[in-house]
Amino acid sequence: MRFSNAVTVGVVFVGCLGLVSGEVDYTQWHPPGAEDIRGPCPALNSLANHGLLPRNGRRMTYPVLLKGILEALNVGFDLTLVAGTGGMIGAKNPLQLYFDLDDLGNHDLFAEHDASLSRADIFFGDNISFNETIWQSVLDYFEDDETVSFKAAAKARLNRIKTERKRNPDFTFNAKDMVISYTETAQYLSVFGHPINGNPPVDWIRIFFGKKVLGLDLYATCVHQRGS
Repeated sequence: MRFSNAVTVGVVFVGCLGLVSGEVDYTQWHPPGAEDIRGPCPALNSLANHGLLPRNGRRMTYPVLLKGILEALNVGFDLTLVAGTGGMIGAKNPLQLYFDLDDLGNHDLFAEHDASLSRADIFFGDNISFNETIWQSVLDYFEDDETVSFKAAAKARLNRIKTERKRNPDFTFNAKDMVISYTETAQYLSVFGHPINGNPPVDWIRIFFGKKVLGLDLYATCVHQRGS
């Protein structure tokens, strides 16, 4: 299967799981405090910044994730379960059935993988913090366009894989990582664009990855315009 086709299939899958609550307050954004924890996932970080997940980034349980993600991000139960499982597997004590956002950075246990769109590989030291250089290499594929197409998103993702495979001597990218990466791309295309056709505004994706605000006020407008 060509990568662009896989992204298309992923968008259809994510879009079909869409759920939106009109009761969510998207406006209460605050940057993380000195004691707050953040991880490698832009979406979960931003939900915490908005208070839609615990602002301190700690003690994420399945019920907390289900409420925050299902209501706020227009994705379904299955993808919420993936996010929760990734955190639980990497948790400091999985038997406690909760995790902190930085637990998602435990390399290649489940959700975390090499060739992230906005984070460095663990081989280079910090796989949690936003990396402007890496993100710009992705943004270069659609920065001059109004929307992000399937084709541009697929090319950007494939370039990240090729780049890290070439320069990271410990690079790993197995079947699980491929599925997770397809899903990540499909998720941002469908959440901020049409649930089936994608094409989210480039400006919204720039906010989503680069500013940690997630543009949820813009997202609320997007949901209203879609009539979802």
